[in-house]
Order: sequence, then C-alpha cells, then structure tokens
Amino acid sequence: METINVTHKRAEPVRNGTFADLLADLDRLYDNPSTRRDYGYAIKKCPEIYSCNSLAGIMIDLDDFEKRFPLHGFNPSMPFHSEGAYQAWRKKVLAALKVYLGLAQSRKKLLAVSDDWTTLVEASIAEIQKRGISPQRIIPLKILAMECRDIDTQPLDLNIEHLSRISARLKAGRLKSFRQAIPLISKLCAESEAIKGMVPNAVLFESFKNIAAVQLPTHLTGEVAEWVNEHCRGDYDVINDETGNARSGNTHLVYMASFKAYLGSAMSLDLLDDVESLKDALKPSIFRAVLRIWFQPQSSVRSISNQTANQYVRTLKMFAENNEVNTQDIKNLMKSTRQLKDGKKISLSMSRKARAFCAWLLSNRNAQIAFLSMHISFYNRSKALIEVSKYRRLTDREQDELRQTGTLAAMISIWLWFAPLRIDNMVNITIFGKRSWLFMPDTQRDRALLLLPQEVTKNKKSIRKKLGRDKSRSLEILEWYIREIRSRHPDAETSPYLFPGYGAGGKPVTSGSVRVWLKKYCRSIAFYPLSPHWFRHGVASIFLQSNPGAYTHVSRLLDDAPATVRDYYGFIDDERLVDEAQQEWLKIAGLEEETPSIRQKRGRWA
Repeated sequence: METINVTHKRAEPVRNGTFADLLADLDRLYDNPSTRRDYGYAIKKCPEIYSCNSLAGIMIDLDDFEKRFPLHGFNPSMPFHSEGAYQAWRKKVLAALKVYLGLAQSRKKLLAVSDDWTTLVEASIAEIQKRGISPQRIIPLKILAMECRDIDTQPLDLNIEHLSRISARLKAGRLKSFRQAIPLISKLCAESEAIKGMVPNAVLFESFKNIAAVQLPTHLTGEVAEWVNEHCRGDYDVINDETGNARSGNTHLVYMASFKAYLGSAMSLDLLDDVESLKDALKPSIFRAVLRIWFQPQSSVRSISNQTANQYVRTLKMFAENNEVNTQDIKNLMKSTRQLKDGKKISLSMSRKARAFCAWLLSNRNAQIAFLSMHISFYNRSKALIEVSKYRRLTDREQDELRQTGTLAAMISIWLWFAPLRIDNMVNITIFGKRSWLFMPDTQRDRALLLLPQEVTKNKKSIRKKLGRDKSRSLEILEWYIREIRSRHPDAETSPYLFPGYGAGGKPVTSGSVRVWLKKYCRSIAFYPLSPHWFRHGVASIFLQSNPGAYTHVSRLLDDAPATVRDYYGFIDDERLVDEAQQEWLKIAGLEEETPSIRQKRGRWA
C-alpha cells in the first residue's frame, strides 16, 4: 500500500490553490516515484477534460470535482476510451486531492482507532458471515462509525440528534450509505443479543427516514394529501358519473415533492408555528421568505436548482388557485425573480446533459450506428446467455443479465423503430386483455400495431403506430422477446403487460429499474449512459440532421407539438445555418476552394 510522506505535509489542510500547485506538491505528498509519475500524468490530463488552457486555471475544490465527475459519470464525449479508463483517472486525481487537502490522513486515523465501534463492526461482520451475506453490506456501518468518531460519539452514546447532525453535513452519495446503517443495525440487533447490547435501543427502532427528514405538522401534511389526491383524481363527469384524465403516479410524486420542499423550508425558518391551514402557509410573507433561502441557501437548507424551483412554484400556484387562494403575489414573483425566469427558460428547452448527448451523437457517425443498432447489441448479449444455459446452470447474476438485456432489446426496438414512447407509456404497454395496446402480427395482419388511448398520453392525443418486417430487425427482436424472455419473469402468464416486473402479482416493470439497467449496460459497451427519454432526443436529432427544418415530421414521430420540437431541436438548424454562412463568406472572399496560405504563396494577398 502506498505510504504518505507526512513529514513534508503542511500542518494545516490547504483549502486554496490550483491544480498546478497540486502537481508541484506531488513530490511532497508521496514517496514512491512511480506513484508521483502515475498521479502526475492523471493531473496533467485535467485541462483537456475541464476544457481549460492550463492547470493554473483549475481551482482546487473537492466538492466541485466530485460533482463534475461522479462515480458513474463516464460518457464517450470525454477523452477516455472506456469507463474503466475514466474510473482510473478519477480515482487517481481524487486520491491526490484528498491527500493534498489533508482528508485522507484524517480518515486513516479514524479508521485505525480501536474503540467500541471497532468491536461493533467486527461483531457485525461475524454475524453476516454466518448468514452467507456479502461483506459489502457492512460498509454503511463503517461509514456510520467513522462519522460518529469524528464527533467523538461512541455506539452507546448515539442518539437521534447525533444522526441528524451528521446527515445534515453529508453529500448525497455518502448520505445514502449512511442512511442504510440504522436499518442494518436494527436487523442485526433483532438476530443477535450480543450486538443488541452494544447500542441503545432507542435508536434501533426509529425510522431513519424520519430522522433525516423534517417532521412537518401533521395537520398541514394531511391537507396537502387532500389537495393533491383531489387534483390527481381527475375531472368528474356528472352526466356519466365517472372520472377521467387522472394524473399519473409520477405527477402525484412531483406535486407532493413541491409541497414537501416548500413546507420543509418554511419550517426550517420557524414560520409554521402559528399556521393553522395550508392557505395560511401560502401567504406572501412566507412564500417570499422560502424563495429567498432557496436562492440564497443557508446551512440548514439544501440548494435547489432554478428549474426545479420554477416547477415547484408553478405547482404551488396551481394548487393555490384551485383552492381559492389569492395568487397575485406569486404571479408577480414569477415575472420579476431572476432565478424563476431562468428556470422557466431552461424548462422550455432540452436539458444541458441531453443536448450534450445529441451534439456528441450528431458529430460521430460511429456513435449513430451504435445507437441505431443498440437493440441488436443487447439482443446478441441476451441470446448468448441463453446458449450458455443449454450447457450449464446460469448464476443468479447471469440470469438477471439475460432478462434485463433481453427486455432492453425489446424496449429499444420500440423506441428506435416503432414509436419513441415516454417511459411511463413504455412500461405500461398491455398485450393481453380487453384493453390491449399492442397487437402482434397474425394470419390476417403482417404488421404489429400499437394503439395508445388518449387518456394515457402526456398531450392527451391517441397514438397509432405500425411496425413491419424490415432490415432493422426490430419486429423480429420483439417477437423473440415475447417468446424467449418474457416468460422468464414471475407471473408472466397472468400479467397483461408486455414488460412484467420481477415482483409477484403481474405488475409492470418499474421505470426506475429500466433507468438503472439502461445506464449500466450502456456503460458496459462503452456507450453514453442513456436515460430512456434520450431515445426520443436521439431519434429526433438524427432525423433533423438529415432533414433540416422537418419539425412537422418529427412532431408526428414523437407525438408532440411542432412548436415544442422547434424549441428543443432548433439548435441543430441554427448550427447548420452558421456553417452555411461561414462557407458563403469564404465563397464571397474567393477562398472556398483553396486555403489562404496557398493563395498567399501565389501572390494573391500581396
């Protein structure tokens, strides 16, 4: 293991400086010449990755580095040939930064301490080994131990205040692991008397979700639930005694998140003590105070993006109007607040990440080919595992990979060559029953037919698409999925859904599962880690690159409005027009065929 030359380190952690300083100090931080050389090469690559002229232009900021380059942040637009190369570079630079800032040494000291946490961790490891559970499950407990040592708290002294204090200062990745420690301890205590005596019982049976979250007044949360449920239930048809246009589950979650963020921020400012109703909680003085801390966050409030804030405010305004609350002040704030106006502008265009993906896709023909044949790549991967299963029993991990890649192959066949559906519609496609959406070819029909009723689509317009047999092989893969993969899911025989989930009851696969699988297997083939919605962006971008200005065609392809398509994908035509203008300018100057250097040699510029 590499040793750190502590004798030459600064007494106090360095909080300022540039990557040039980091590179210059490597010889002080590490004794091993090969380590200095290896880490130095990784650091020297940073200007290219940061799109900066020199190392002196990159400030040392550990939080910024981890935000820019998350653990699974690889995409092919980076100057790395694979995710493994990205991970290796990130690990080296991150290690050097932590040593430079003194964090690695302090954490090593915390890990080396022998105390009651050491005893608890060792006993927990012994317990999970008896049950054949992976030792990785103990990592959250080790993180809890390290954080508690940092605040001089031993297991028997642990209480809810300590947990709240620690969770408030942790970033998302470490906080997620930290939160998993309490349920783990609770489970171990229930199964081991020895471990039960090492921690206070008061902590064990508390829900850590409640510890980490702000406890909102119950009378307000109850009123929020009533407002949201009533709105999401849809419109009541008095004549036919039925309800229509019900909102989706995701929409319900967004509405609840808006109220939770707003009321949580208001409570952190002690503004809800005398508030008796939700209408009072939306009064101008409280609303303005909440917006101030959203855009000028204090230590007790997590930062919120302008786009998210705009979405929350729009949601709150809608519910206020529905419940006869005066919203004139909210409207004025939406017109005058810089961050809300910026958030609205962002919401009306493609996200930065999605646009970066489209720009990369359009600039790389090989990437386009890989994108348009991704369904075949996953089909081949799943089919290969089926062949292996004829000779030996697949491991649990291989069986999961077989089902997941086979499911993705079918979904991508639909996204690319049938209908670029939104993920909520994709996972809820039905193939059996009275209200089937997908009809496969039969003796009377040589094409597959997809029919989505208007009440389930985002823009409330029905979708009707056909898919025949062609060189894309999409229909072939869809038929193969139904025959070979779908039956491998639990309760597939009784489920009406094309993509049943793993759980019992025949429910459809969750959109969250699809997102995880897609990113995972895209990275495994060194492709951009896609989000399901990006298939819509990719299809539209490639089509518009070959057919400039064809917004009406793309609107029918995506089942969206032409104006929306223009807002999202207009940058493709804008860049093309700039290129054409530059070429025309060269033509006017007489430089369209030869470079200036050649003509200058001939005396044309004398």
